[in-house]
Amino acid sequence: MSTNYFLNCDTAERYARARPELNGEFNGRLLEHTGPLDRALDVGCGTGISARALAGVVRQVHAVDPSWAMLSQGIPDAEIAYCSAVAERLPYAPGSFDLVGVGLALHWVGREAFLSEASRVLRPDGWVFIVNTWFGGTMRDVPEFSVWSREGYLQRYPNRQRKDDAVTDENVAHLGFSIRDRWEIQRDVSMSRELLATYLTTQSNVSAELERTGETLASATAWLIAEVEPYFGSAQRVFPFGGSAILLYR
Repeated sequence: MSTNYFLNCDTAERYARARPELNGEFNGRLLEHTGPLDRALDVGCGTGISARALAGVVRQVHAVDPSWAMLSQGIPDAEIAYCSAVAERLPYAPGSFDLVGVGLALHWVGREAFLSEASRVLRPDGWVFIVNTWFGGTMRDVPEFSVWSREGYLQRYPNRQRKDDAVTDENVAHLGFSIRDRWEIQRDVSMSRELLATYLTTQSNVSAELERTGETLASATAWLIAEVEPYFGSAQRVFPFGGSAILLYR
């Protein structure tokens, strides 16, 4: 597995506070395919954002993550059972779940490792639900912000190479899966300058650069707030977020 930047409590708290909950936007179309389900597993659940979304359409959700710090931020819910585990070695018997989901975590594990273990714990006729969400680096009605995002933010905190997580019929067929659907969503999210800065510090490119250079979190946060200040003409600004879903069936 890739370096996990989400093992400490401070990062987990910021993640829980600043990450927008977009995963529920996918539920309507998911249900059109699957109908009501009994048991689902959320792999790489983090602070529980994707698990809470699945709990809206599944009777019982089990959610796993290797970081106890992230799990500790999960909101207690009778329909969600949290557990510390890695995606490559899930602590469940074969055929335990109707659906296995992964939200914004496939790139940490890799497609093959995730799908191999998902295949093991799925029941016959099971589903795999892969969700990604992202910040596009734009601010509604302020085009100059996108220039800063590219030439300021990403120059200081460049994106890191990730594991191959592309999913096609050709690279999942050997495990018995086929793609049933792909779709995308978009939602506007209002943020203050402070919340935006906090959100950006939860991104792995920032965490990686802080680790590499020794820059402190306080320094990074102060720099981000000062940098975005000119683009805020009010207390809140609107930022478009996007998301994509892939639904596999076996």
